[in-house]
Amino acid sequence: MEGTSNLPPPAFFYPNLMSCMEIKILGTKTLASNDFMTATHEMRHFIDRAFLLSLNGGEELMAGCVTPTPPCHELGGTKSSHPERIRGMLTIPLEARVRVIDMYGASSKINVTLDHCLVVDSLPVPLHISVKALMNVAADKQTQDALCSAAQGRHKFKRESFPHPAYQTHPYWHNPKKNYLGKSESYAKWHQELMDDSATRNDQAERVVCHWCIATGKMYFCAKCKCARYCSRACQKAAWKEHKKDCNNDQ
Repeated sequence: MEGTSNLPPPAFFYPNLMSCMEIKILGTKTLASNDFMTATHEMRHFIDRAFLLSLNGGEELMAGCVTPTPPCHELGGTKSSHPERIRGMLTIPLEARVRVIDMYGASSKINVTLDHCLVVDSLPVPLHISVKALMNVAADKQTQDALCSAAQGRHKFKRESFPHPAYQTHPYWHNPKKNYLGKSESYAKWHQELMDDSATRNDQAERVVCHWCIATGKMYFCAKCKCARYCSRACQKAAWKEHKKDCNNDQ
């Protein structure tokens, strides 16, 4: 069809903007971004090509890359002037250990398997982990809870958390046109359409969704206005900069 591209849709880098995960992979400790509580359907793991090659056995893993399934050749969301090139998909799962800090500050570790990692030419982080994908295959609720705790680690998701020059200079950390959750027109439009669709399906039903990540389930009210709902304290904290403008008006 005229005007239709035959290229497969790109993968997308959409990290949790709150915190990083502490991980040890192939004998190397690093911090990784993750997709916990993000409003995205992307559920794939990404690894920076240079970081992969620096790992023990990384060159052999790189040599065994195959075409990704489902097909994709580019990664969007990194704020570069053009999408980052995806070099391929690892055929061998990456075994790793992730640090878990519970609510009492106690530290433990869990083993995770990163299947079908996509190798990207240049990431703003060494490794991006899809916690959503890991939770889908978790053996039990205890493992799921541990993954949630690991994703909300003690290290902030910020440029200073990744001191290597390749990450420090990546456009993601320097592009002023931030397109974060809740900031873009496309997200706002999608959010409104989702809410309108919910009302259309059942005008009498209460639309119980998180005001930040659109999750459903158990919600907590904003203690001040008693109107805005959030699925977690992390979402409430992330939304406060925008919500505080309307909070007093909602009372």
